[in-house]
Amino acid sequence: MDKKKFIGIVILFIILMVGMVMANDVVVKNGDSHNFVVTCMNNGSLCSPVTTGNVTIINPDGNVLVDNLAMTNIGSTFNYTLNSTQTSTNGDYLFIPMFNDNGTKFYNSLTFYVTPSGTEPDLTQGLMYLVMVGVCILLFGLCLYYSINVNGSNTYDLTGKLLKVNYGKYLKVFLFNIAFVLLGGVLFFVHEISLNFLWLSFSTGIVEVLMQIVWILVLIIFVFSLVFMTLRWILDTEIDKLATRGLKPR
Repeated sequence: MDKKKFIGIVILFIILMVGMVMANDVVVKNGDSHNFVVTCMNNGSLCSPVTTGNVTIINPDGNVLVDNLAMTNIGSTFNYTLNSTQTSTNGDYLFIPMFNDNGTKFYNSLTFYVTPSGTEPDLTQGLMYLVMVGVCILLFGLCLYYSINVNGSNTYDLTGKLLKVNYGKYLKVFLFNIAFVLLGGVLFFVHEISLNFLWLSFSTGIVEVLMQIVWILVLIIFVFSLVFMTLRWILDTEIDKLATRGLKPR
């Protein structure tokens, strides 16, 4: 598939996902309880205090999650609380309150969303994540390429005499460290896209574990690199002094 078409499809997918969620006011975090408060209106007027109300809730899989259960009546408002086990599936839920006001029966419906983060995805944020993923991947490739291909070896003549200390080795180590930081950045932005837009719990969990592993490696590599560059700098300084005196390093 052409790269431009692929990028266009991804952007369109995010726009559709954001548009679907932002059309709804209620967004609940996966695994959280949530209290719904519904105001009962009968022909434009508040319902009477004797009104009764039940609710039916259908989850994203089309299964009835709550089947015509009574809501708590507080004046003309009704409350119903979903517990944490009832919000374990990401997607759109149908909330259907049904009322009986002195024999007059009517119902309403609203849609609410359950997302991993509990927030509404933002289109600008989504596009920014995509751009940052692309930038991080590009810079990661460049840093990794040059960390491998930059020449860091000292220059010697045929007799083994040092001609020049090559400080490019420090650039190699620096670029290698930056490459790992950028890899962590790629995983971070992929994690945010998966969390806020794709709603795939398993993929979000995998990316999160990979991200944690990479950041631990970044810390370990940084410490080892710092020790290596310090020792190597001392060694290069000494052999450079020997070279200026026309001596060979042992």
